[in-house]
Amino acid sequence: MTLKDEESDIQSTLSDAPPDWNSDDEPPDDHVGDENTCSRDGAVRKVIQKVGKGLERPGQNDIITLSFSTLQLDGSDSLPSLSNTTVEMGTNKLPMAVEFAVKHMRVGEVCEVR
Repeated sequence: MTLKDEESDIQSTLSDAPPDWNSDDEPPDDHVGDENTCSRDGAVRKVIQKVGKGLERPGQNDIITLSFSTLQLDGSDSLPSLSNTTVEMGTNKLPMAVEFAVKHMRVGEVCEVR
């Protein structure tokens, strides 16, 4: 038996999608409440509270502006909150967990990092 490396142009009979729609051409959608892993070991996760716009995400040496606060497990503040702070990614000016999460965020996105 030989498998061919070809795409099928036949629409699934179980799909509600329009006939000319191809899911391979669509970028993945984020939704409020989605939980994403942001580090290789799975220790840093983010839960989306407000979906960002666009497809671009920041990378090493990008200049970003963000606001964040850190909380202890009991819910009390552990460090002062930072509001509209501009930093360069990769310069160790942010907590590592925040930097991992920011690399997985889009413009205007609001999330909770765990």
